[in-house]
Amino acid sequence: RHTRYWRDWSSDVCSSDLRELLRQSGLPLPLRSTLWYRLGEEMRMAAQGFQWDLKQVGIEVDLKEVTAAQLSSAVTIRGQVPIGFCGWIAGIPDPVDILGMTLHGNSLKEPSHNNGAFYNNPAVNHLLNEAALSLSLPERHRIYREAERMILADAPWVSLGHFNTYALRQPWVLGKLLEPLCGFRFDRLSIER
Repeated sequence: RHTRYWRDWSSDVCSSDLRELLRQSGLPLPLRSTLWYRLGEEMRMAAQGFQWDLKQVGIEVDLKEVTAAQLSSAVTIRGQVPIGFCGWIAGIPDPVDILGMTLHGNSLKEPSHNNGAFYNNPAVNHLLNEAALSLSLPERHRIYREAERMILADAPWVSLGHFNTYALRQPWVLGKLLEPLCGFRFDRLSIER
């Protein structure tokens, strides 16, 4: 039913709360939509888990399996993808890479962008601009935290979780194998003789 990527929010208490919120919205139930996800058995299993959980609260979802390129392209076209199972991997260790690249409203002016939520909050945009220009790391983090609080209150995305990476190695292999941003770094390893 669930994969390790899916945090189970369909407990009896939570499901009943969500069903009640949907009922109060006045929308005709069940709601129907389509979830796009990228090819692969793990993604299919995760999408089926989302489908089952959403059904428990009154949202019936058809699944559409597409290539990663199709999904990346389609989510940037307003109205093309009703629900997209997408993710983002940071390229640099700074919040600008997550918040600035994926949730800054100015990105919507570009024909190719990563703002698949089509999120545009002028107050958040202002904070993201301010943080990106700050040379003080503590100040940048303070501003990004403020922007993050506003973004979470607006809920442009449903954040489901994150991937975990594990590695086993022999004790005679020295060096830092895992890099937070790019996975395995074999170039930093050495063998103790």
